[in-house]
Amino acid sequence: MSLEETFFVHFENLEDPRQQNHHLKHSLIDIVALSILGTICGANTVVEVCEFAEANLEWLQSFLDLKNGMPSHDIFERVFAKINLTFFEECFRSWINSLGLSQDGPLKKVIAIDGKTSRGSGCQTKKIKPIHTVAAWASSHKIMLGQVKTEEKSNEITAVPKLLEKIDIEGSIVTLDAMGCQTKFQQQIINQQSDCTVNFKGSQGGLEK
Repeated sequence: MSLEETFFVHFENLEDPRQQNHHLKHSLIDIVALSILGTICGANTVVEVCEFAEANLEWLQSFLDLKNGMPSHDIFERVFAKINLTFFEECFRSWINSLGLSQDGPLKKVIAIDGKTSRGSGCQTKKIKPIHTVAAWASSHKIMLGQVKTEEKSNEITAVPKLLEKIDIEGSIVTLDAMGCQTKFQQQIINQQSDCTVNFKGSQGGLEK
């Protein structure tokens, strides 16, 4: 199957936030593909994505356009600063779901739900709170199945049900830390035909006993 059928088709409706004029040298799909491939291969910043791209230029040119060479890290930053990230995530999740990975295989064996605060994303002087997300992680394949951004760590309780609704967890084992000690979480997981394991803290005396 071609890349158009297995990858590009899931991002074709993603709107390019840039002004469409003669200065536009790099296609949106190239930028998206490079970002995803670079991240899968371990890049954590746009600079590292560019380094990955330069190191694999010949291979990337075999299936991407790249008619004007590699985009600079500034271009990646500008695109992802303006792109509709919610719709981007929907496109990404559509692609992951299209891969036809068996629910009986290792991908769905364990799905870890956990929250994370992004270091350096906040600024006390500007009163900007750090970015906190709750994500679903397929442990065996090391693939993120989905995530929900929250305003602060305390909002994980409202984010988890939204995240569970976004992903197919049927036939899997969902793991949660102490914030998962909510009966509504367990009921939702059961309703979605999955099992769960939950850690809890000693401060939850009655439950611990």
